[in-house]
Amino acid sequence: DKLRPEHYLELARIRQVETMAAAALIGLRPQDLTFLSYPDAGLNHVYTTTGAMPPFQQRFTQRQATYGALVPDFHTQVYGCPAPYRKACALSDTKALIAMLQPKEIYVTDAADTHPDHAASHAFVMEAASQLGYTGMIYTYLIHSGSESQWPWPRGITPELPFEAHMVEGQRVPLHVPWPPPIRRPMTLGQAYCKWQALLAYRSQIPVEPEFLQSFIKCEEIFWIPNRL
Repeated sequence: DKLRPEHYLELARIRQVETMAAAALIGLRPQDLTFLSYPDAGLNHVYTTTGAMPPFQQRFTQRQATYGALVPDFHTQVYGCPAPYRKACALSDTKALIAMLQPKEIYVTDAADTHPDHAASHAFVMEAASQLGYTGMIYTYLIHSGSESQWPWPRGITPELPFEAHMVEGQRVPLHVPWPPPIRRPMTLGQAYCKWQALLAYRSQIPVEPEFLQSFIKCEEIFWIPNRL
């Protein structure tokens, strides 16, 4: 209750710094990153803000349009002004980014991800890809499924082990995705260590959810292939 919008704007700057630090550890340059800058804890609301509805207002920052806390947002870089938090703008920016990059592969969170922002990210990407007639491969991954103590599994930093499903109160976790996953890409111990170091670069996040985040350190990466329209 004591935090004000300026505190959350500072957190946005910190998280951009952390993202660039993490990206550098896996071989990416700052110019390889793009920040669309639609609202944290509100992307699902942006997806439903259509027609003549006023832009969604993020309750922590009080912002109604994209901004760059450190790095300018994509819409401002391309069009010279920020984009209102509306579905049409976010969808247009997603389409523009895909059209500019012409990627052969797209990786996005799965529709089954229980974090509303992540499910909305999936919806935006799939809708953009459909409207563009994108013919490349789309792979999805899962971050949140059930409670944070249920996925990923097994718990802890286990670079020698694969991801596993398990039963929780009669339900198989991860929820609402096929198991085993169709794509299982092995990782060496060196690659797992590099991933761990990149995760640790998110210094504002690790203290909050250390076991959850570090439980993604496994001997593989796993992906699903979504249904296409």
